Amino acid sequence: MKYFFLFITGFLFFHSTIAQDNLSHDGPVIFDYGYTWDISDPGLIIDSNQVFNIVFDVYSIPDDASQVNPAINTLARFLNMHVRAGVKKENISLVAVFHNTAGINIMDNEYYQSKKGVDNPNIELIQKLEAEGVKFYLCGQTMNARKLDREHILTEVKVALSAMTAITKYVSEGYTLIKF
Repeated sequence: MKYFFLFITGFLFFHSTIAQDNLSHDGPVIFDYGYTWDISDPGLIIDSNQVFNIVFDVYSIPDDASQVNPAINTLARFLNMHVRAGVKKENISLVAVFHNTAGINIMDNEYYQSKKGVDNPNIELIQKLEAEGVKFYLCGQTMNARKLDREHILTEVKVALSAMTAITKYVSEGYTLIKF
């Protein structure tokens, strides 16, 4: 019985140690979104002085209108993951350009509810990201083609002539493009 108890204790300790390696982390920049995992002994080492300038091309939405758009959550993941890995927050510049069906994600609650029947789950995350310096743009062509009422666009979002214009501007300034 004594050995059985030691075996069980050892197994539980070993199992809990393994489980902790697989725990996701909240923050350190954006909390309640953008959970990440630590990667022990990565094969690609990131220099803590690395500069990341990324423009995210956001053009699709989740099937469930009550869910945060995974592309917006990825902005939080990018910030959290790289700051947790030692990159200086001031070395990360993120831009999100919304077009196509994703235009609805940057509308206020009143407008979103009128079209989707639920609260806009993206508002809080967009506000948190904008407070950390993330820039948001809506394609003006999408705004007009999809009849998105400019009066209901979130205040954190600016209207661009087009998604192509905004993306090209940032890519020409050295930003890397990530598509969603």
